[in-house]
Amino acid sequence: TDRERLNQVLFNLLSNAIRYKVFVKARDLAGNTTNYVTLPSDSGSGHSQVLRYDAVRPTGTISVPANGPAIQSLVQVQGTAYDNAVGAAGVKDVYLAVQHVDGLNDDIGYWDWGGATFQPPATIADPPETDPANFSPAWTLVGSVGSPGTPSLFWTKVLPGGMLNSSNTYRAIMHVTDHAGNRLHKDQAGGPGVGNAFRIDNQIPTIEITAPLQAPPRNLSNLGNILGTSSDANTG
Repeated sequence: TDRERLNQVLFNLLSNAIRYKVFVKARDLAGNTTNYVTLPSDSGSGHSQVLRYDAVRPTGTISVPANGPAIQSLVQVQGTAYDNAVGAAGVKDVYLAVQHVDGLNDDIGYWDWGGATFQPPATIADPPETDPANFSPAWTLVGSVGSPGTPSLFWTKVLPGGMLNSSNTYRAIMHVTDHAGNRLHKDQAGGPGVGNAFRIDNQIPTIEITAPLQAPPRNLSNLGNILGTSSDANTG
């Protein structure tokens, strides 16, 4: 389309973090004109706009939970979104998704924040849609800044009670948009965001002494080996 061609031309001409002033004029097939001046500086009011070009994607990190370990419980997820490159527009919106990736309790898939349940891929696509005009129910807004210029934003999201079950492995994922419309990833092919994997384990291990056998007190010259077993079969 003409708009796509214009966007491509502008992409090739403009440099990141530079301020520009755009002028417009128009003429239709009947010869009617609007702001049809020779020099841009002669443009009338309302026919120019100053902008700063920002083509750098925002980033982010999740600090709680850490990536990899087994933990007894998780009450909240925390992280920081960044859009701090030179000339960046600043953080606008931050979203969180939680994915159940392994374990028999609950469906494998993303948490539906509206339905309060984990949904299989047939219901919520993997990766979930990140287009701002059509966000997947896997995402919930955890932070927002109303005006440009914020280089970083710390956020916290308290999780619903009963959301996470022992013996399951999950992934907490964040997504970020900035005030220029840049997203953490270009599209779904780039992945849904950045995230940390963790395993819930709130079941205590068991132990048993197998030698010496349970017996009345004895005066032994040689106790021999002391043997036993320890098990955490369900959660490791």
